[in-house]
Amino acid sequence: MEFHESLERGTQFVTKKLVFVKCNGVAVLLGTLLLAAITCAAATEKTIYSFAGGTGDGAYPDTNLVMDKAGNLYGTTDSGGAGDSCSPFGASCGVVYELQRSGSSFTEKVIYSFTGGTDGGLPYGNLIIDAQGNLYGTAYLGGNQFGCSGGPCGVVFELSKVNGSWEETILHNFGAPGDGWYPNAGVIMDSKGNLYGTTNVGGINGACNADGFAGYGCGVVYQLTPAGGGNWNETVLYEFTGGADGGFPNAPVTLDKSGNLYGATANWGTGTGCIDGCGTIFKLSSGRGGWTETTIYTFTGYADGGNPVTGLIFDPAGNLYGTAQGGSAYYGSVFQLKPANGQWTLNTLYTFTGGADGGNPIASLVGRGTTLYGTTTGGGTGSGCGLFGDYPCGVIYSLTPGKGGWKENVLYSFTGGNDGGEPQTSLIFAPNGKIYGGAALIGGAHGLGTVYEITP
Repeated sequence: MEFHESLERGTQFVTKKLVFVKCNGVAVLLGTLLLAAITCAAATEKTIYSFAGGTGDGAYPDTNLVMDKAGNLYGTTDSGGAGDSCSPFGASCGVVYELQRSGSSFTEKVIYSFTGGTDGGLPYGNLIIDAQGNLYGTAYLGGNQFGCSGGPCGVVFELSKVNGSWEETILHNFGAPGDGWYPNAGVIMDSKGNLYGTTNVGGINGACNADGFAGYGCGVVYQLTPAGGGNWNETVLYEFTGGADGGFPNAPVTLDKSGNLYGATANWGTGTGCIDGCGTIFKLSSGRGGWTETTIYTFTGYADGGNPVTGLIFDPAGNLYGTAQGGSAYYGSVFQLKPANGQWTLNTLYTFTGGADGGNPIASLVGRGTTLYGTTTGGGTGSGCGLFGDYPCGVIYSLTPGKGGWKENVLYSFTGGNDGGEPQTSLIFAPNGKIYGGAALIGGAHGLGTVYEITP
């Protein structure tokens, strides 16, 4: 079994294995001699950028990075930038930034600053990059549809480089009757150039409540198809009901080799161990009559956890992997969903304790070789986070299968200092094996988050 990592269009595969880590000067073979919750310094961390905020820079990076063919990195922040109309109190609207590579160093440049108007604002969703280097993403607010509590409902955008400058094009404005509201998970692209994503609420099924208001709708899965002339057509593939199918999807969808979509809802479903339900894992299959939704797993909120908010990944055997909140130790878990005879069985691979091993995983996993990699916002040995600076700051971890089950290795514990803390983003591997990610909410030279490089 080997995992594959997506770097471009979701279809570029990297299979180089990371076999050894160095732990207090001793080389440890992953998957055979690795002990659970090793907390020694197994990797080296380097902060490659600290966000400054204000009108000229972003702040609080909490979405995944993407890399172009030249090794430059791109990401978003949900605060900072020149726009200041993303709340009644003048909150900033976020930016898209580039980290331009020069040898082993990077220079940051804000390539787009959202205004919160028709161009969108608060880019909570992850970016993707196509083969031509165009960027695609979602903004939670903004646009030209005003059906969401009297305000605009969010957009899907594209950023393209034209004559050396980046220009934004709005591909879709959310908020028309029956459409989704508030996209906060980004999009994925298939081999034909179609885009797919979710919205947290919206649709015509009003069984769910949001922010104390009834009738918001329970969220949708949508498709955007290029229609020529720069136009895109949106199709709502499925509207969640807030029943056994779940509701409030907060995660991006994933495509399998047959073009089926898989994803997670954060709430509802039939699980009783959570407030407003524990969420589901779903599959959408395309047929002659349209798309059909199947709930392949319902979380209970107990030992299996609940409220999944991260995307899913596949291994070549067709098994799904993801993270959930809660679990037997209440600090989250990593799970596998294994298909057999039309049924899916959940196996909990690891349960976080909230101690040195980490806790509260809210970023999608990345697979490389036979190993899973991820981040947690809590736990670890660093103690510079939290309201009073005395709370653990999160970790980067790996999980490797072995004869006794899956074993965890903590690659790095954040301190909340110049390295940042509370990482909310997935990791990305460069071709040279280095790992990149963003540490949000705290830390860095200005206390507004960082982008970091890990050398395993």
